[in-house]
Amino acid sequence: FKLLLSNAEHSQPGTSENCVNDTSDTVHLIVSVEDTGIGIPLSAQKHVFVPFVQVDSSTSRKYGGTGIGLSISRCLVELMGGQIDFVSRPGVGSTFTFNIVLKKADTRSQEDLNQP
Repeated sequence: FKLLLSNAEHSQPGTSENCVNDTSDTVHLIVSVEDTGIGIPLSAQKHVFVPFVQVDSSTSRKYGGTGIGLSISRCLVELMGGQIDFVSRPGVGSTFTFNIVLKKADTRSQEDLNQP
């Protein structure tokens, strides 16, 4: 989540939205981060999650970064069994959304867990 926010910090002000759907044993988390920056050209969108790839070298000079944040974000989300995707319009901005389903932790005490 922090990596997505830090990418948005490099652009114009944006928004972050969270949605939580709660069941008795799981939590479905949906997080969207939207910026109003330069957007991602259509030709570069297929490479957005590739490590160390940026639209062009002027992007890293102007905004900083190494081009690895979105790749790490994708790896972390997928390790948790989730999905990440984005929608981007050049000159308008981008919205990155990830969703994961997490199992709730057992809230019983250690003593209760040790009982047969």
